[in-house]
Amino acid sequence: MLAGCKPDSQRNVAEDSKVKTFEVQGILREVSPDHRMATIQHQKIPGYMPAMTMPFNVKVPQEFDGIEIGADITFKLVVHTNEHWIEDIRFLALRIENIPDNRFVPMPGMTSQTNTPAESPNATVKPYPLTTCIVSGEKIGEMGKPPVVIYKGQEMKFCCKDCVKDFNKDPDKWIKKLTEAEAKKQKETK
Repeated sequence: MLAGCKPDSQRNVAEDSKVKTFEVQGILREVSPDHRMATIQHQKIPGYMPAMTMPFNVKVPQEFDGIEIGADITFKLVVHTNEHWIEDIRFLALRIENIPDNRFVPMPGMTSQTNTPAESPNATVKPYPLTTCIVSGEKIGEMGKPPVVIYKGQEMKFCCKDCVKDFNKDPDKWIKKLTEAEAKKQKETK
């Protein structure tokens, strides 16, 4: 009997069981120009590898559209015998904690929800004063736990991660709108 390669359609279940998938969180550090390779500082992958910064093959390069270097992300790591790749890449608005050697570089003036080298542990953060998202006007919390970022000492809450992306394009514009909305709210309560 001769042994040889089998087409994908003839793979047996034992061979497919060699595929492992892991849910991973990390910080995007670099993306190749063609978006087919990404360097990510990832958290420990239980049962597979310790936390580290390493390059990954990207299955669908378009998944990085709109995600900037330094962004917190989640993704699926798919490992098959001698190859690996990442897929289902998602932007996170909240900081990820417990990544060794965290050197998160935020946008100018922006810090994270947790203490990072970019902010002082004694810094005073002004709480978000509204019950609605400054970007969309939607009620905070109706779409799940609200994403939170801190910009220039001001806590910002959003209805969804898409609003965080809009905020990141021009944060000062939204801070100005927040200040105006807060002033209007204070006038109405007097």
